[in-house]
Amino acid sequence: MARCKTSSPKLTTAERRLKAFELRKLAYTYEQIGTALGISKQSAHSLVVDYLKNVEAKTEEAASEVKQLELLRLDGMLQKALTMANNGDLKAMDRVLRIMIRRSELLGLDAPKKIAPTDPEGNALGGGGGLASLLRDAEKLKSQNDE
Repeated sequence: MARCKTSSPKLTTAERRLKAFELRKLAYTYEQIGTALGISKQSAHSLVVDYLKNVEAKTEEAASEVKQLELLRLDGMLQKALTMANNGDLKAMDRVLRIMIRRSELLGLDAPKKIAPTDPEGNALGGGGGLASLLRDAEKLKSQNDE
């Protein structure tokens, strides 16, 4: 394999990961990346995957920090609104409930709402049979309504 200037030993692992990722963004194949960096195709793949994992970890960390900041802000608002609500202010009570809802959403405390199609008797429709099954169910409902 031919070595190019970018594969000099002066490149750190982080720089190699970045270079591999930049080449991948330019639609280079892993083989082409390997050739450009003087490494194997598998090593090129590993560099790109490692780079993406690192970006993902940093993104999750940043998202966690933002979430904590938002919770602190909500706590501050809740404290002020709760004082007013405890003194009988109806608008403040409404604001407290809205803050509590937002906090719950942010923390994922509410169970997801499941919506499943049912017939008038409450029986599940669809049966997992795709479009054909849904059409049969629609015909069934139509015939029930015609009776």
